[in-house]
Amino acid sequence: MQTPIILIGPMCAGKTTVGEKVAKKLDIPQCSMDEVRFSYYREIGFSKETQQNIREKQGFQGMYAYWKPMPLKEY
Repeated sequence: MQTPIILIGPMCAGKTTVGEKVAKKLDIPQCSMDEVRFSYYREIGFSKETQQNIREKQGFQGMYAYWKPMPLKEY
């Protein structure tokens, strides 16, 4: 049994990118928390289209506000 490798850091620090490179180099499976969390977000009303619209109009700060908390009101 392989020991999992867990990358921890702030958003947009490159964890997914580094994880993909490490997984490829070691020939092991990789799972990004983005893949996991977005499936839960969809269950409570998250929309990638809405996220993109907010990001285009309000930038990263607006998008971050949309994520946290997910969502308490209509946008």
